[in-house]
Amino acid sequence: MPHSHIANRPLFIRYPELAAQLPIVNVADLPTPVENLHRISGHAWIKRDDISHPEYGGNKVRKLEFLLPEIFAAKATKVVTIGAVGTNSGVAAAMICRKFGLACEIITFDQPASSTVAHNLKLMNYYDADLVYRNSPLRSALQFYIHPGRLQPKTHFLFAGCTSPTSVFGYVNAIFELKEQIDLGLCPLPRTIVVATGSGATTAGLMLGCALAQLPIHIKAIQVAPAFVGPVPVCHPAYIARLISAATAILSRSYPQYKSLRLPEPKLDSQYYGGTYGGKTEAGVRAVEFAAKKAGLALEQTYTGKAFAAFLDELDASPEPCMFWHTYNSQDTAALIARSETTALASPFQHYL
Repeated sequence: MPHSHIANRPLFIRYPELAAQLPIVNVADLPTPVENLHRISGHAWIKRDDISHPEYGGNKVRKLEFLLPEIFAAKATKVVTIGAVGTNSGVAAAMICRKFGLACEIITFDQPASSTVAHNLKLMNYYDADLVYRNSPLRSALQFYIHPGRLQPKTHFLFAGCTSPTSVFGYVNAIFELKEQIDLGLCPLPRTIVVATGSGATTAGLMLGCALAQLPIHIKAIQVAPAFVGPVPVCHPAYIARLISAATAILSRSYPQYKSLRLPEPKLDSQYYGGTYGGKTEAGVRAVEFAAKKAGLALEQTYTGKAFAAFLDELDASPEPCMFWHTYNSQDTAALIARSETTALASPFQHYL
């Protein structure tokens, strides 16, 4: 397994015995900056996870730091994951797989066509991902769970969004990172953090991190995906609560005192969702345009545009510090896309290009 340096991960400074239990592979460029969005408001702040990696940033890279050791421990040669045709986690997984010489298969389902979807498809193609189209989330999930690779020990499966109890610790660490930045005077303690919520690990980690670090921060989780896929809760408080509980159980193996930790109770704000995964909303469109004009931020319509709309409303509602947690890549990938030969992609994907 590639060498892991844990000295610069605040989670392991706070919980040193956890390091042996949860090894990591350093692929993220941390800490990510905190900045004041002064052109919007003096109490508007941003956590720049959009630049968490020099090639392709976003929130998935923090999670993959904790997931890679599981892949290497299994001696896997292939990773299979699942997401929409424009999946951000698919791009991040494909990038990291290529870096470490792993094959990557991404089982995809439909979402509204957009420039972001086309962009991500081209990136996944550039990173040599094997893209499989299964139309609906339910069909994709079925393919994911009955995949022939389940019988092959060298095939490793990553759930949508790179989400698992282990990957939750990527964002527990992020909160301890933020606490260090607050203690250094780089930003004030925010009353609220606004974050887009899809598969749930980012939100679960932020909530659990605040409980562990004893930071009185409200995590305003903005629902951007369906609550259920068939009968299975996905973007749903109950699922996030299970992630928090499972991650706490992992921590409790090394620190038994946390077995009695009072766990946060997740709540999701659904008013910005719009009812369709990847669909545009009026508030989201306005927020994306406003963020670009006022703060030079590159957002998109599926996740961050909707979350930024909620962030703007939160700023209007209170004069206290509020932080937008930026989860979408903003690194320039134009040169990579220019080298992506998409003519060989299967016909269902051509519709999106």
